[in-house]
Amino acid sequence: MTEPPDVRRINPAVPAALAALVARLMQPRPAARFASAAEVLDALSRLSLQEAGLSGGVIAGAVAACLAVALAACWMFWHP
Repeated sequence: MTEPPDVRRINPAVPAALAALVARLMQPRPAARFASAAEVLDALSRLSLQEAGLSGGVIAGAVAACLAVALAACWMFWHP
């Protein structure tokens, strides 16, 4: 299976920690993805604002934008 593209190729401003989370969400192998939504939420909560380089008011928008890109990429990846 082909690995999903790095979201930073689409938007280089995406922080590395957030890009790694999105990459894990987009893994083609189920065993490599998060097992539940609770795991995703836990991973998001562990992302510190300092690591992500985002202010408190921006992180929700950044996460939502990255997840939207990830979902679109997943759809295109598995439905060519």
